[in-house]
Amino acid sequence: GLTWYALTLSRGCTFKCTFCAGSSSSNGAPYRRVAHQTLEAELENLRNLGAGGVRIIDDLPFTNFDSLRTFLRSPSQSGLTAQGDVNLPVALASLQAPEEWHELKSLGLSTISFGVEAADQQLRLQLGKRVSTEAIYRLTETLQGIGIGYKTYFILGSPGESRLQACNSLFMARMLTYRTGDHRDGRAAIFAYKPMT
Repeated sequence: GLTWYALTLSRGCTFKCTFCAGSSSSNGAPYRRVAHQTLEAELENLRNLGAGGVRIIDDLPFTNFDSLRTFLRSPSQSGLTAQGDVNLPVALASLQAPEEWHELKSLGLSTISFGVEAADQQLRLQLGKRVSTEAIYRLTETLQGIGIGYKTYFILGSPGESRLQACNSLFMARMLTYRTGDHRDGRAAIFAYKPMT
């Protein structure tokens, strides 16, 4: 029953993922973020329009948990539900304690997104993702237990990826999506190597 509005907080991405055309290091465009005062004014305007929630649609609106907390604690954001592509690196997200996720949920976070990229741990390492498969499953279990929805991203067609590895990634995407039997908890997006090129 909420009225949702899309919100863009930044352009580009500070990370150096070789598989992504959105990375500032691969496309040459600098990472830019909306000024705090501009963001405050926009959130207040959305609230006046009757917004109940904002869908954040950036590649990387928050570079760390502190910037996400600052946004969620913002007086103008207070009372709005934050949802959508609130992207954080999976390795960083997997290190957060359940108490920190509880706090983010209490501040209005309803959905988080993160890139898994591949089911095969060695392939993930080649793509710069330094997180174990077990840590990814633990993260999704924690989010499900707290009631935070999530979306995972996978990349197919990475250099050297075998057909079996690609099939395993599709299987993992499905497992992460349907683990609780409620597909609303988890969603997966599959992209080709160097999406948007």
